[in-house]
Amino acid sequence: MQDVFQEKCKRIRGWLSERRYDGLLLTSQTSFSWITGGRGFIGIASEAACAKVLITQEHCVLLVNNIEANRLREEEIRYDHLQLKITPWFEHESDVTLLAQEFIKSGAVIVHEEEVANELMQLRYPLTECERQLYHELGMDAAQALELVCRTLQRGEREYHVAGQLAKACYERGIEPTLTLVAADERAMRYRHPLPTHQCIDRYVLIALGARRHGLVASLSRLVHFGTPPEELVRKHQAVTAVDGLFIHLTRPGRAVGDIFEKAALCYEEHGFKDEWNSHHQGGMTGYAGREYRATLKSQEVVGEHQAFAWNPSISGVKSEDTIVIGTEENHILTRTGDFPEVTIHIDGMHYPRPAILQRNDHRYHALKRPLISL
Repeated sequence: MQDVFQEKCKRIRGWLSERRYDGLLLTSQTSFSWITGGRGFIGIASEAACAKVLITQEHCVLLVNNIEANRLREEEIRYDHLQLKITPWFEHESDVTLLAQEFIKSGAVIVHEEEVANELMQLRYPLTECERQLYHELGMDAAQALELVCRTLQRGEREYHVAGQLAKACYERGIEPTLTLVAADERAMRYRHPLPTHQCIDRYVLIALGARRHGLVASLSRLVHFGTPPEELVRKHQAVTAVDGLFIHLTRPGRAVGDIFEKAALCYEEHGFKDEWNSHHQGGMTGYAGREYRATLKSQEVVGEHQAFAWNPSISGVKSEDTIVIGTEENHILTRTGDFPEVTIHIDGMHYPRPAILQRNDHRYHALKRPLISL
């Protein structure tokens, strides 16, 4: 990780020279994790990091208060080249030139992260070899956690309980579940972002997971049906996996993201679901954010080698979603265990396995069918 840290500092310093800035101040949780590999948050959903990182041509400085200093330097960040500037928690100095004046030359131009967000996003990629390995390990662990829950959830179980079991499986693997969606039966048909509720599962459930470790985020979805799925659900699933397979097939270095999106929209139409893509975003590039950007027909971005993407085409009631890394010769599905039932999409001699609907035995589970407790 020391080498990765130095590589990222090198990228930033090259960019500083090109833009004629003297320094960059990183303040978000996303950027903190990218530059350090550590957890820069207190609340899991916070956007701002609990410390700042200042990078100039001469220095890399962690600006941190005395509450967080020991934890960060002992558990999260152990780089020799990262200097510490510790201040009392009650001193809220917003001017970095005063806060870190011993590291900044007089008259220096220090740019803040939010002023150059798009340029900074481009600096985060391509992923390094170390990051790709960490991502592969995260993807496998996240998929195992979600698929374990899919195999053990029961009819009659509440969505909240399923979400809790998924969070448990994630934390046991050192994963932060940043997004947990659970939709039983008709809720899966009605809502594209179904936060879990007290509703009990009868026949069908859709589960989506956003899983984070070392700042990297893996996204994936799985479907479970008790008994034989109805024909309409199967037809929708066949269509959505065909779209997903095409997304994966087309996401290669040099391809325009807007062009990929256009072809996927046509694939929806060819399978009888012309307007479904209008009902939900289709995903896009990922990495240190759930989505670095969401693809649209107007997207100007171009796919690059060693970038990560998470496409998530959906049709009411079904979704197909995994996280991939763009390799030199082929794409790698990070969130595939090989232990979940699959369908294979064939395109131009290439084969893309996509998660099937997991069909479970048709039996009723009564233990969790109990009245809600009002507080």
